[in-house]
Amino acid sequence: METEYIGPSSLLKFFILSFVEPPVQAGTPGPPETYRERRLDIFKKMVPHPEATCVWQAVGESMVGARIQSGDFLVVDSSVVPSIGKVVVATLNGGNTLKRLGYRDNRGYLLPENPAFEPIPIDEDEGVKVIGVVTFAFFAVI
Repeated sequence: METEYIGPSSLLKFFILSFVEPPVQAGTPGPPETYRERRLDIFKKMVPHPEATCVWQAVGESMVGARIQSGDFLVVDSSVVPSIGKVVVATLNGGNTLKRLGYRDNRGYLLPENPAFEPIPIDEDEGVKVIGVVTFAFFAVI
């Protein structure tokens, strides 16, 4: 899955919305409750390290098992230490890719989340440059 750089995280800094509590039931409706609203600064919630965070857009189908679809927006934080199991934006062979960082058979891999795609072995000599760890993914519902 390729990614497209959208811009710095400062694009998100004006998202202060009403946050309604308690949470909405996604299963069987719960008992009637009194709802209350408070202001929620989405930027502070999604971007704890603004100077190290940017927004990318996913393109392709290799990460659908991680619930990342083509067209989704990704908040990518370069201050988060990449580790096994994290979804990362990485540069490999001159191109950017979105994969899960993995380790198998004593070797590092960039792992897709779609069985139609092959894992990408990380060359022991060249390695891979991790641009950042994906901390949030969001998409339009309508």
